Amino acid sequence: MKIILRITTIILLAVLSSGLQSCRKEKVKRIGVSQCTTDPWRDRINAEMERAVLSYPEISMEIRTANDSVSRQIEDIKYFTDNNFDAIIISPTSKTEIVPAVEAAYKKGIPIVMLDPTINGDSYTTRLLSDSYDIGHRAAECIINDMGTTHPIRPIEIKGLEGTR
Repeated sequence: MKIILRITTIILLAVLSSGLQSCRKEKVKRIGVSQCTTDPWRDRINAEMERAVLSYPEISMEIRTANDSVSRQIEDIKYFTDNNFDAIIISPTSKTEIVPAVEAAYKKGIPIVMLDPTINGDSYTTRLLSDSYDIGHRAAECIINDMGTTHPIRPIEIKGLEGTR
């Protein structure tokens, strides 16, 4: 759970350090979050981001979930872009199909924080990626250590969304 809070803090710091603070009249900064899907992991990330934003009264956040629909995520990104959100956090449904919508937001000067998985291209301000291979390797080592050598071990592979790392 601490990793989620760290990720959230990094995201907020990245967004804030992207020139969103102003010396003039305080204005509420709006962050749009475009999630690719709904699952316990994403729900927890959303909850942690919402909790973290509570500490920043000058920031509001709107989370939209595409429910694995590329076209819905493209609409969500266009919504954030057309409504002049100050930053967009994206966890992509597709490495390629959402690129034009992301590029349009980026070219408009909106900071983009790309979460894992990422897109093909470099139209983002920063990205936060996980190393699924390393995570799986470490988990397997823990299981082997916990079980000892007296039990036979049969590894299995669990796959996520097709086309992701």
